[in-house]
Amino acid sequence: MQEIILSNANLNQEYIISEISLSNIPIARRLSELGFYSGAKIKVFGFSALKKTILVEIQGYTLSLRESVCSLVKVVKK
Repeated sequence: MQEIILSNANLNQEYIISEISLSNIPIARRLSELGFYSGAKIKVFGFSALKKTILVEIQGYTLSLRESVCSLVKVVKK
C-alpha cells in the first residue's frame, strides 16, 4: 500500500497510521498522548477553506489539527 501524508488525505476516507515523524519531538509526543500511533484507525471528516486545518476522528473522538501537524503523520488507506 502507498503511504501518504495525512494533510493530503481524502475527505470521508478511513486510514491506518503507519508512521509519525520524529522531526518535532514535542508534537510527536503530544500526538501519541492523543492516540496517534502506528496501526491506529483515523478518519478525515473535513477541511477548512484553505486546508489549513483538518478535522479527524481517532479513538472515538473528533479532533482539529493544523496542516503542519498533519504533515508529521503518514497513513495508508484502510
